Amino acid sequence: MLRAEGVEVVYGGRVVGLHSVTLELPPAGAVALLGANGAGKTTLLRALSGLLTFHDAEVRKGQVSLEGESLLDVAPEQVVGRGVVVVLEGRRVFEPLTVEENLRAAMLGGQGRAGRSGSMDTDRLDWVYGLLPPLRHLRGRRAGFLSGGEQQMLAIGRAMMTRPSYLLLDEPTLGLAPTVAGPLMEFVAGLREQGTALLVVEQNAGTALDVADHGYILESGRVVMDKPSDALRRDPDVMEFYLGVGEGGQEGSLREVKRYRRRKRWYS
Repeated sequence: MLRAEGVEVVYGGRVVGLHSVTLELPPAGAVALLGANGAGKTTLLRALSGLLTFHDAEVRKGQVSLEGESLLDVAPEQVVGRGVVVVLEGRRVFEPLTVEENLRAAMLGGQGRAGRSGSMDTDRLDWVYGLLPPLRHLRGRRAGFLSGGEQQMLAIGRAMMTRPSYLLLDEPTLGLAPTVAGPLMEFVAGLREQGTALLVVEQNAGTALDVADHGYILESGRVVMDKPSDALRRDPDVMEFYLGVGEGGQEGSLREVKRYRRRKRWYS
């Protein structure tokens, strides 16, 4: 179990990014984390993966733990070694390197949870190519010449080179056409068959809830709702404010959503 319990995150010693946030990601489970820009979603991923230190931030209160053991004060590379890996927003591949060089780079600087042998890189490459066959055909192409969808596939493949138990995805479909985003999320959902738990941050709430068993909604650094995915889909506020479905099940226009001013019930 990967767990954040009562976590408060502070940036620069003064600005609070999260307020007493609790979230659980069970082994081989799938959780959606929803919220508007600035709600604190990325901050929570940084707290879970040990990356706060690179952003002048810290967990001031609460606990982050993996299988009951604290991850606070654990270096990011050691968090990866324990099986928790994050794919950051914006893909961030090494553009001058080839696809295969990007994948091999995931194995540099750490031994992994099972240690390394001379054939480990090759074995893991073959395994990742089996998960993502298009990457095998692109193995010699420089990452900077890939399409957005191919780069996102590469970013996820690079994360899978470490055989994570917990994979944290920050906006995996951002900037992708629906025809590309759909198949990509189908692949992401299939990673659970490899025993990988998923925490998916998505502004496309419907896409995230399709993958997840459970969902959390963050607003202004606080969890305002925490329910199974099916229950979230039926919640009137989630339907109106996150799925764009109004009364009577009718989809609202973007203009109507922007003009809508009813206060969400969870603030009542």
